[in-house]
Formats: sequence, C-alpha cells, structure tokens
Amino acid sequence: MNECPIRLGLSLPGTGPVSEMVDQARLAAELGFDVVLLLDHLQTTAPLPPLVAIAAAVPNIRVSNLVLNTAFYRPGLLTRDLASVDSPPVGASRSVSATARCIASGLAKFKRPRRYQ
Repeated sequence: MNECPIRLGLSLPGTGPVSEMVDQARLAAELGFDVVLLLDHLQTTAPLPPLVAIAAAVPNIRVSNLVLNTAFYRPGLLTRDLASVDSPPVGASRSVSATARCIASGLAKFKRPRRYQ
C-alpha cells in the first residue's frame, strides 16, 4: 500500500491588509497547519500577492489558491502573474505552481464568450 501524508490546510478569509494575512499564516503554521489557501472573489484581496508574501515570510508552510476566478483575468496576464509567483527568487508557490501551470495552459486555449470581451 502506498501511503500519502495527510496535509492540513487552512483557508484564510483573504480580507484586510497583506501583513495581517502573513500574521494569520504564521499562527496557522504554529498551530500545525501545513498549507494556507486563499480564494479569489470580488469581496477579497487578489490571492497571488498575499500568497507570495506569505511564502516569503513563513517558509515552513505551503501556499496555494483555493479558487482562481479565471473570468477576472485575461489569459496572458494571468499566465504572466502565475509564472512570476513560480519564479525561483520568490520560491512562493510550492503548491500553487502545479495548479497554475494547468490553469495557464488551459487559459491559453480558452476563448472568452463575446459578452466578456
């Protein structure tokens, strides 16, 4: 039998200043969580900048997006932003990168419905 470790994740509210989200992520790491997740909705902060800040400030915790609302982004810009998050100097997206690559490659082929252009 192949055993996979169970990782515990915590979804942060994604509201308020980035510094507050970093503090919440530090607390999550202290409490034993392995992953911090942020979602992408109109009522929340854009998830990528805080995820980069969290990964830089709390290196012992993984970060990921819970949801990326692709309708908010143009495919090329989202691909660029996701590639930036995955850059070696940042080292941020230990969990984001696999999801990001799938989303970015899918978005490159995606055609927006006429009503969103």
